[in-house]
Amino acid sequence: MTYPELIGNFDGFPEEKEGCSSLLLDTAPGNYRVKLKLSPKEGVMGSEAFFFLGRRMLATCLPSAVGPCEISGTVHVGAYIPRGADHPYPGRLAVTIIAPSLQLSDCRIEREDLPTIHIAGDSTVTDQPAEHPYHPTGNYAGWGQMLPAFLNGSFAVANHAHSGLTTESFRAEGHYDILLDELNAGDYVLFQFAHNDQKLAHLDANGGYRDNLIRYAAEIRERGAHPVFVTPLARNTWNRDGYNDLLKNHADAVLALGRELAVPVLDLHGHTMEVIRQKGQTAASNLYHDGDYTHTNDCGAFLAARAIAASIGRISGFEGHYDALAQAVDSASLREEAPAAGVFLSHLERQDHRADPDRSGERPDSAGKPERDIVPEDLTGPAVWQIDENGVLKNPDGSPVAPP
Repeated sequence: MTYPELIGNFDGFPEEKEGCSSLLLDTAPGNYRVKLKLSPKEGVMGSEAFFFLGRRMLATCLPSAVGPCEISGTVHVGAYIPRGADHPYPGRLAVTIIAPSLQLSDCRIEREDLPTIHIAGDSTVTDQPAEHPYHPTGNYAGWGQMLPAFLNGSFAVANHAHSGLTTESFRAEGHYDILLDELNAGDYVLFQFAHNDQKLAHLDANGGYRDNLIRYAAEIRERGAHPVFVTPLARNTWNRDGYNDLLKNHADAVLALGRELAVPVLDLHGHTMEVIRQKGQTAASNLYHDGDYTHTNDCGAFLAARAIAASIGRISGFEGHYDALAQAVDSASLREEAPAAGVFLSHLERQDHRADPDRSGERPDSAGKPERDIVPEDLTGPAVWQIDENGVLKNPDGSPVAPP
């Protein structure tokens, strides 16, 4: 059986495609620094350039590549268990350049003893693949794969998140064991769950969900590393009364638990919910994969990662344990005028212009309320999904539903 996560970071990878150069190397587990020299292709006009490492983690991008340039990034190589598999597969070091106007002239890859930012989470966080030709608004993406673009190279990022995971299955399916095997004292671990926990009664916000996060935080600290909690990315869900916050209970539980355990909390839920409310249902949908209200495209993931990085940069106190993490953020990358921000915001702006504000009768009024209820029946509240005796996920009416 071929698992989608093993195919690579772009469809057909590592085959050469027009405007796309790829390297795929078998390397020992660890952290690496990759340095590339790129030269212009003769007779080709300048174009955007995207630089991905590993399972499509964004290192950087350029709005207009017209001359020779040098780019670099860090990448973590480690084992992972694809969804549906029952054992770990070795990771490989992948380098992908999407740049029609550039060609690779030199590549240097060096093993480096860097500390690691580990990420534990679900499909809204994981490294998602993409199609080629690449369009930042046309594919799924998790914010974890965009986070490296906002760091200064002093850390590598290991994204252990996978689709469908809960605070329980992350441990039960072996993903957490891999994280612990790679964890070193001084590393950081970001936890963001809830989208799938909320489907199960025993993982309610102040029950199993909270208990699992408490256990994770204690175990990470026992190893001399440092936990960080992240509230769940908001869904673009509305009803006739306005924005319908389906993840409020779990987000509130994380905020309270952070205060109780003295663990930093990055309030991604509050930030993304405010963005959705300001934009309205239709405009906010351009941050998500087409027809999806939970999973972002590259533009949405990029903006979510920028919010995460900005919050990391503001962490202070905690007896200085998080100073190195806060200092790992490249403050210049957070600015609106930063090159990468310009690229993704321009794609988002073009998507906004293409959107029909009158489609499906979803015009928000001055209070940001849509004219009709568009929340699916199986998303009307927490713990409405259950798993039957055969392990099949069911809606309240008994019909099967696929997990996000």
